[in-house]
Amino acid sequence: MGTNSILDIERFRSSVSASGQSVVSDPSISILSGAPQTTQSITASSVNPVDGILFGVRWAGPLTYSFADALADFGNSYPYAVTGFAQVSATQQQAIASILEGTGTAFSYGSFEQVSLIDISLASDPNGVSDITIGQANFFDGANLDTARVADFPGEGSGGSDGDLWFGDDGNQYRNPLLGDYAWMTHIHELGHAFGLSHAHNGGGSAFDVTVPVEYDSMEYTVMSYRSHVLGNSVTGYGNETYGFAQTLMILDILALQYLYGANYNTNNSDTVYTWNPATGEMSLNGTGQGAPGTGAGGTSNRIFMTVWDGGGIDTYDLSNYATNLELDLRDGRQSTFSAAQLADLGDNVFASGNVYNASMYGSNTASLIENAFGGSGSDHITGNQASNQLQGNGGSDVLDGREGSDIIRGGNGVDYLFGDFDTNNRGSNPGSTYSGDMAAAKTVADFNNSLGSAISVTSDIGYGYNQNVFYSDEQAHVSISAQGNDQRDWYSFTILTSGTVILDIDGSTNLLDTRLNLYNSSGTLLAANDDGLENIVGGFSNDPQNPESFIFDEGSSTYTDSILLYFGLAAGTYYVEVFQWDEFVTNGVNINTGQDYVLNITVPVDETFLFDDPATNDADFLFGDAGNDFLFGQGGADWLYGGDDNDTMYGGAGSDLMFGDSGTDTMYGGDDIDYMWGGTGGDTMHGNDGADWLRGEGGVDFLYGEAGNDVLIGGDGNDQMWGGSDTDTFYGEANNDIIYGEANGDVAFGQDGNDSIFGGSEGDFLFGGIGTDTINGGTENDLMWGNMPGLLDGVRDTFVFDPGWGFDAIYDFELGIDRVRFEGVAGLTQFSNLVLFDGGANVTVVFGSDAITLYGVTQAELESNQGDFVFV
Repeated sequence: MGTNSILDIERFRSSVSASGQSVVSDPSISILSGAPQTTQSITASSVNPVDGILFGVRWAGPLTYSFADALADFGNSYPYAVTGFAQVSATQQQAIASILEGTGTAFSYGSFEQVSLIDISLASDPNGVSDITIGQANFFDGANLDTARVADFPGEGSGGSDGDLWFGDDGNQYRNPLLGDYAWMTHIHELGHAFGLSHAHNGGGSAFDVTVPVEYDSMEYTVMSYRSHVLGNSVTGYGNETYGFAQTLMILDILALQYLYGANYNTNNSDTVYTWNPATGEMSLNGTGQGAPGTGAGGTSNRIFMTVWDGGGIDTYDLSNYATNLELDLRDGRQSTFSAAQLADLGDNVFASGNVYNASMYGSNTASLIENAFGGSGSDHITGNQASNQLQGNGGSDVLDGREGSDIIRGGNGVDYLFGDFDTNNRGSNPGSTYSGDMAAAKTVADFNNSLGSAISVTSDIGYGYNQNVFYSDEQAHVSISAQGNDQRDWYSFTILTSGTVILDIDGSTNLLDTRLNLYNSSGTLLAANDDGLENIVGGFSNDPQNPESFIFDEGSSTYTDSILLYFGLAAGTYYVEVFQWDEFVTNGVNINTGQDYVLNITVPVDETFLFDDPATNDADFLFGDAGNDFLFGQGGADWLYGGDDNDTMYGGAGSDLMFGDSGTDTMYGGDDIDYMWGGTGGDTMHGNDGADWLRGEGGVDFLYGEAGNDVLIGGDGNDQMWGGSDTDTFYGEANNDIIYGEANGDVAFGQDGNDSIFGGSEGDFLFGGIGTDTINGGTENDLMWGNMPGLLDGVRDTFVFDPGWGFDAIYDFELGIDRVRFEGVAGLTQFSNLVLFDGGANVTVVFGSDAITLYGVTQAELESNQGDFVFV
């Protein structure tokens, strides 16, 4: 099952010292001042998940620890009777040194000192007594010690017992702690007590009578919980597999220690590359191994279950050595999954929601963020954060989402989806005003929703909330429908309130169910269909619903046959979903059988004023599709989009974007503002959308659409076609035989080389044919036309075409006996004698009804002598 993110926890307030180290803002606390063994009471942080594990007292000075080798080391005034004393093992001593200081041989990462400003060191007499003395006992305080315990919390004991740790000897279960096993996690847990952390599951253990909320009360968030997983019922024993325990302090533990002692920004504060071994689970920093889990031999030891805290620098999660479908999330408090085989089994058929968890920022200080992530050869899903990220998918069909910040995003090989600023984490102050459902619906065997007319409406169930198995669930509204098969095709309806992207996603299908999805509009017209994996349909344009391109990066899917469908640019309105079963022998599929169950997740768009109005996310991103048929989304900001090899689709979004198709047949949408597009070597389709855009087709047969704004369209090589749109546009055909449509407003068009066809459209245009046999049609209104460029006569025939109501036009370089004037479909105009000629001396004007043509440089006598230059059809 998925678990909630820590991301929505209120940020801690702190100031930052000149050294970059966080200092708790409570003025009553002086960090690490005073003599050893002095303690101070603290005030609540007002953040329940943290206050729930705060005992209420902290150490106020440097501390030492030791491993007593004799009971006498504790002195005669020690307040507890101890029998069966023994020194803890050498393996325990190395584990504790690793956990406290990162100096032990077992594991070098994630120590108490590395995440906080605790000042702890091994005593000068490591086998004697110290501030925190550690020993083993058979009986403690008159009772059998069958587990481990802290003698007293800081400030609670007497006779030097504060913070002392005792490990029971029943079965010697603690004497050989290995990274990721129960004994290892118990050492972290008990040391947490020694430094002022209480149990998460017991409100009485907190000085503030607060229990950690149930959604965070588990080992995934704190080693101070007795619950293995969220909503686990048992607090009497863990259900984890042998090496399925937390390997480090977890998110809440780190926050609590930082609240008590301050955050350590000196840890790995240079540029750090984090890698993990797919075979053993060992973590490496800049190529240096930190210690492998368990026995180090892989197999059941090969588990990764840890939290990463980083003090600064430009840091990277490099998973390029993985072949699995990675789920990498760089946002603070979020988790990443490298391999299902490396997930910890927490018992009750529940696995950890990730391999690596990012520590939450302390005091909103972004220094602890990981900036970069590199995927492997599988189909990866990588999410950035508010920093300037470098995201690289590498092989496979990837989805990369830069989020806020100026990002560099590179897809690599495969069919990739690249988003520059997909999300703002800002839906406005009251997103529930649009959708307010509980995000859950059900379809049982008693429901007969087997047609469009009997479709189950789930609109009232759509709402907001986190669900790990739903795409972008923490930003967009959604509903999950738990459905039972009953020998029919299932139909559902939903209404979206604003235009945008709809995601349909099947999860958890059972009994060999191979689902298919159909999406229909309110009239019952099929808009899109998909079988397996992920399909992109853009407003019904360019993709064949019967031949989808598919790949999988889907949380919650039990098989690759769980269908996913994305539809971009869906208008507000009501839509229908049909779910049925694929059959290779039946074209339209078959019914879903009784006993075949599934979950249908529907994610709907929210008003763009919620999603994209945060100016902090309108950053300049760099997106590189590389090889494969990629989808690049710049969204807000002035972005650079590079399609790379193969057939790519690019969306610039808001901001002035630069888009480069490179090789392949690419499709580009500029979006808002002034965009610049280069098609590359293939046959490309380019849409300027809004703004005064600059489009250049370059090689191949290109289709250029300027659309709104005063655009510049350049065909380049190849037989290109160009449409200006609604404003005043400028065209350059360049090489080969081009077709130019000026459409609305007064346009300027240069055919240049090749045999071009130029249509001015409405209003007054300036049209130049250039070199070659050109056809020029001014359209309506008053147009000025040149068969060549001014002052250049090439002796090649150009044809000037006039339709009914052509207006008052002029031809400036008509070559008698070579060029042609062609009248098409003009009623009553069938021969030269139907025209009225007006002699203008060096020019002549030809009039028919209310329309006229002036031929400059041609006299009336010359024209009458060349009547064959006029053609009537």
